[in-house]
Amino acid sequence: MTDWNMVAKEIVDEWCTSIGLTPSTMLWGKLSIALSQAFDEGRRAALPVTGETSDGYHTFNELYDHRCLLFINLCLCQPTKAYWRPHYEEWPLIGLETTAGQVTYHVPEKYLPLFKDKINEGGPEWDGHTASQVVDRLRNTADNLKPAPCSITPLSEEDFAKAFNDWTIKKQKETTPLGKWQIFLDGMEAGFRAAERRLLR
Repeated sequence: MTDWNMVAKEIVDEWCTSIGLTPSTMLWGKLSIALSQAFDEGRRAALPVTGETSDGYHTFNELYDHRCLLFINLCLCQPTKAYWRPHYEEWPLIGLETTAGQVTYHVPEKYLPLFKDKINEGGPEWDGHTASQVVDRLRNTADNLKPAPCSITPLSEEDFAKAFNDWTIKKQKETTPLGKWQIFLDGMEAGFRAAERRLLR
């Protein structure tokens, strides 16, 4: 990030030297303040901050959408602790009671169908939390979460080997010319057997 005070000091030093003056502390102080303010105003005027302002990776709009959807997903993972209610026009409030306290966000109304019928409407009154308290509460909650036990039964080595072998054979058939020909022949054979069974009835 550019240090505008250093830029201003270099400009003042260069200007004073060019006209034969030694930069004084008082002159430097006054000019530094004036130049810093001019740089800040110029930078703000040249780069208006909008929803499309980007850090080079994401725009503010993208990051806001990410935050809204991540929080909605978090609430949907704990529907008994989550709630929503109309608040500002077109900006419903969605909240979650964490072990560290309330966490709430206003989200655009376009996201209401994602959670309206999945979590309770209403919820407790706002406890007065600030944005920095929300960050602390989310961090504290994450620190205290324990991973949920895995509900998937692992495959035995034999079942895994068989599944892997079946998958490998299938992929070879789908991707090689000989394999595609084998699929065709297998289909023909199955068709002939079905016809044969019908004739023998």
